[in-house]
Amino acid sequence: MAGLDLWDSYMKKFGLGVVTGSSLPNEYSGTINYYNLESTGSILSSLVFSSWGQEGNYTTLQLAQYAVMLANKGKRLQPQFVDKITTFDGKTIEKFEPNILNEVEFPDQYLDLVHSAMTEVKKSGFDGFPYEVAVETGTSESDIARQKVNNDLFIAFAPGRIAADSC
Repeated sequence: MAGLDLWDSYMKKFGLGVVTGSSLPNEYSGTINYYNLESTGSILSSLVFSSWGQEGNYTTLQLAQYAVMLANKGKRLQPQFVDKITTFDGKTIEKFEPNILNEVEFPDQYLDLVHSAMTEVKKSGFDGFPYEVAVETGTSESDIARQKVNNDLFIAFAPGRIAADSC
């Protein structure tokens, strides 16, 4: 189980399978199925399925937080829905600053490779966009009403580099 425990610890460090810290009422932490060895068959198959994005069901907000963490090179931020509260005439009543929940340390070369690979993913709809877009796509299966249903996934961020074809 050491391999699954290590995998699970990384998923949680990246905000998958835990609440996001958003303070939304009744926030769902997601569903982790990779410990269910009866359905996966073995620890090794659980790790393989998990690495493909199977055996874990996460919320949209968790996936957004995960994408931000990749963009910030390991800093998991508490989701913020507003940056400030103002009066009708623009006077700031309260301002909110970013809150780092945790940080995962990796050598820059690892995260640079992730960013680079994500910018190479085939995508459409970004023609003429002035920034590179880093993308990850995927499909996971769920059993719903005794049928396999595909769940498509798309996460993205713009790393801030001006796209070469925009110069």
